[in-house]
Amino acid sequence: MNDELQVIELQLGDGKKVVKGALISTQYCGTLEHGSVFDSSYARGKPFQCVISTGA
Repeated sequence: MNDELQVIELQLGDGKKVVKGALISTQYCGTLEHGSVFDSSYARGKPFQCVISTGA
């Protein structure tokens, strides 16, 4: 088993540049190496939103 995170960008956003303190929205699907889905914003039917940390 590989212990590294792999990110595959399927579609890049075209919104504003992300800065500290910004609220972002993204869709994602987290899968294990063998293909099992462990989490997905698509399955919940709405994008994940969070505020970009200021690094505290």
